[in-house]
Amino acid sequence: MFGNLGRVQDAERLFDRMEERDPISWNAMISMYSHEGACSKCFMLLSDMCHHGGVRPDVTTLCSLVSVCASSDHLDLGSGIHSLCHRSGLHSSVLVGNALVNMYSAAGNLDEAESLFWSMSRRDVISWNTMISSYVQNGSCVEALQALGQLLRTDEGPPNHMTFSSALGACSSPEALMDGRTVHTMVLQHNLPNNLLIGNSLLTMYSKCNSMEDAERVFQSMPCCDVVSCNVLTGGYSTLEDATNAMRVFLWMRGTGIKPNYITMINLQGSCKSSHDLRSYGMPLHAYITQTGLLSNEYITNSLITMYATCGDLESSSDIFCRIKNKSVISWNAIIVANVRHGRGEEAL
Repeated sequence: MFGNLGRVQDAERLFDRMEERDPISWNAMISMYSHEGACSKCFMLLSDMCHHGGVRPDVTTLCSLVSVCASSDHLDLGSGIHSLCHRSGLHSSVLVGNALVNMYSAAGNLDEAESLFWSMSRRDVISWNTMISSYVQNGSCVEALQALGQLLRTDEGPPNHMTFSSALGACSSPEALMDGRTVHTMVLQHNLPNNLLIGNSLLTMYSKCNSMEDAERVFQSMPCCDVVSCNVLTGGYSTLEDATNAMRVFLWMRGTGIKPNYITMINLQGSCKSSHDLRSYGMPLHAYITQTGLLSNEYITNSLITMYATCGDLESSSDIFCRIKNKSVISWNAIIVANVRHGRGEEAL
């Protein structure tokens, strides 16, 4: 209980006072340390559990240990746990297999993750989701979509919102637009379009494919949106330098009570590329930022420097820079780029 609440020291004190420790108590502590990323403590407890507690690791133990090794820094330890899974006869567990696939993928060893996945005697939808996500994270987008197709031909569980969210991540470039539309059709066939994660994934896919008409249709059809939805849409319009539509989304946000964050502001500022954009949208946005106290955010302030310079107003850009009390490397980079953009090389130096 204490571990779930993040009260590590309380959990440790309670564990130390226990006269008898059963597998549940050992697993609770190892799981807590795993969630905290305390790899060394997990393995110290494993040693104590086996040598002093007389408790053998079970599926729960192994999953926690595998999870804490899910980085390149701890892959050697993870490989050791993989061997332990075989020695204990628990490698055939779907839960253990899924954790191992995720571990190798997170550590950048896609070949091992793939080999392990296809060698699993049993798989469930989480197994497939893990593998599809692994392909996407490692840039193997074609393989991700092929895996989705294979899942649809198996009886290992129907795809869910996580499946399609990962698969849509494989369609995040203009040349993959048709694949993205195909996955979108699958989403509709499986009655998942109203899921917020799916909606945001569709928005992201269409925005990255520069298909803002499709993105708008998805946005308008979503029963509920959040700040992520709006940021994806404003980001898409910013990429296309469409300040009018980016600001339209912002005004809609304000009307519906969705609170913008610093990403929203950066997207809106990034959409302004001309003196007209600056007068019509950039300056009113600057006023809003000042009124709402967002000017204290370093990223927003530096984005303002860039916006004014991009729109031809280097004087205002320099004035904002001079008003920053604690200038960071990002601030200096922003004003240097602003001066270079206006052909003021000496001032940049």
